[in-house]
Amino acid sequence: MTFDAIIITDTAIYPEWNRGYGAHRLATHMRENGFSTLVIDFSSALSFEIWKEICNYAIGNNTKMLGLSTTWLPYKKPGGGVVTELSKFGLEEEDSINNNSFIEDLSNSNYQKWIDVAKSKNKDIKIVVGGPKIDFYLDFPPDHFVRGLGETQVIDILTKDNLPKIVDYDKESKAASWSWNNSRTVYTEYDMIKDNEWFTLETSRGCRFKCAFCSYPLIGQKNMMNFMKTKDSLYQELMENYNKYKVVNYKIADDTFNDSTEKLEYLLDVTRRLPFKLNFWAYVRLDVIAVHPQQIEMLKELGIRFAWIGIDSFHPIASKKIGKGMDAE
Repeated sequence: MTFDAIIITDTAIYPEWNRGYGAHRLATHMRENGFSTLVIDFSSALSFEIWKEICNYAIGNNTKMLGLSTTWLPYKKPGGGVVTELSKFGLEEEDSINNNSFIEDLSNSNYQKWIDVAKSKNKDIKIVVGGPKIDFYLDFPPDHFVRGLGETQVIDILTKDNLPKIVDYDKESKAASWSWNNSRTVYTEYDMIKDNEWFTLETSRGCRFKCAFCSYPLIGQKNMMNFMKTKDSLYQELMENYNKYKVVNYKIADDTFNDSTEKLEYLLDVTRRLPFKLNFWAYVRLDVIAVHPQQIEMLKELGIRFAWIGIDSFHPIASKKIGKGMDAE
């Protein structure tokens, strides 16, 4: 079977291994719009020989796009070489990058042979690079770079010609052609999901706050409940993942999971319907918990087990610069 689109991604490794969510979110959206899409996970283990086999099977006259997600690619050093996620924890680069792999060639700007194989199967295939680390890979020779949330923009790439090289006109993915609130991310038999994997989940998009360092879209929103998934869509996604793959463990990708108590009450209405207990980590703000201590029990009941917390909150100068007003004590 050949596919209309192929997306290559890698995996997060800390604190728990899980697949690159953004590629699977876009793949679901593309399938819903009639484009068959294959996601290739584990690009750090993708050899050139395997890539040639994939291209033989998956690329045909109908293939319109080859996408590269930079989300879990390593930070690339100027002039070659990478700073890997593992290197943060005292491991050497060679311990975490397979020789002769896609990632090794990307780190040394040896892109062309990978593109040439795909183009040999379909010379008209569009090469597209997206994700939050595209600025580290600007020497990659694509047809398009995509900035921001990609749902509406990627459909335009698949259906329109003469788009600019940098596609960023709807970074918030707010076009009326689809509904974020009713969306779900669905995995297929080609993803070869194993039981009890960790999945990524978005319950909402955007953030009430507007920290000075943040470049994400949809920040500083006044009414975050407008950007929540519906209770039914969340319930259906969680139940489908549980029934198909026994998944109960999640990384929640919301910019700030506990930005309001109203949001946590909303999510409790969903989780209390589930026949299982969630186990997840999320990004939280301690100053919000300090103002609304009732969130402690709510977060516990929801199933939080790990939390990412901004250490800038504890440094008075950094906290003030960023826009957080609460004293560290």
